[in-house]
Amino acid sequence: MFLLIIITFASILGIILMPKNVAIWELYFTGLFAAFIAAIADYYLDVKLDLYGFFRKGVDWEYLPIFIVIYPAVSMFIVNFYPYQKPLTMKFIFILGCTLLTTFFEYIALHTNVFYYNHWKLWYSAFCYPILYTVLIFHMKFIRKLTKSP
Repeated sequence: MFLLIIITFASILGIILMPKNVAIWELYFTGLFAAFIAAIADYYLDVKLDLYGFFRKGVDWEYLPIFIVIYPAVSMFIVNFYPYQKPLTMKFIFILGCTLLTTFFEYIALHTNVFYYNHWKLWYSAFCYPILYTVLIFHMKFIRKLTKSP
């Protein structure tokens, strides 16, 4: 639990202090979109299918910082630092780096009892993260396109 508190405050501080490479409203909408996707994924994979969970079975208050702060913060970091104008190889390396980092944090969460698996495996997450991060980038491009249309 102590680790979760530290990561929550570090996420908030990181979002406040990071140099903003994209508009604040783009970060805001990306954070909301990430929370929405996380809610759907956690509802089905945790609550309905019982593949994994946070802390203990059922709804718990300790999950709220993860849902409200950490999920949106990670998405904001990704869309803020994504190399939009760089070659495809740099984009691939960025997504791979984010995937490795997030998988590592999930591994730590597993071993500190923040997260538990029933029928889920760490490599499932490692496979899903690049897909999720690519969806975030497409979402960012989509909201930029929407704001440019009359």
